[in-house]
Amino acid sequence: MEAINVLLNDDPNKWIETLDNYQKKTVLDLCELGDSPSVIAEKWLKYATANTYQFGAQKTSAILLNNVKKEVIKFLCGDPEYDQERKELAKNREVTRNYVIGLIASVISVKVGLSLVFLAPVVAIIIFSFGKCTLKAICTTLKELEE
Repeated sequence: MEAINVLLNDDPNKWIETLDNYQKKTVLDLCELGDSPSVIAEKWLKYATANTYQFGAQKTSAILLNNVKKEVIKFLCGDPEYDQERKELAKNREVTRNYVIGLIASVISVKVGLSLVFLAPVVAIIIFSFGKCTLKAICTTLKELEE
């Protein structure tokens, strides 16, 4: 996970810059409105799932965001459920933000019942919201908040 630490210690805006142009533009437009990363992610989920209710995405965007955050944190903070995926990530010598976002989004998409395409921007926004922190700092802080 050292490769992720290197990426986390870099400019957090690069997580958003990694997105496809149409996704990046939408997220940046919402940033300009002064919305927090959580509000931006919730809005993304609300709009992204607006036409999928008939296919099972009947949860509210706030509940979906909470579930996505939990899974991203479990992935990043060493939950045994994601051991295999983290091992694969550690084997990769040239880990990029695109790779990290895609891997996390693809792994958790099954858990939260949303498409990788909908999840990738949300994963990027969640990681962006951490700022320039190490995984240890992120995981320790989040653990303390849960207690």
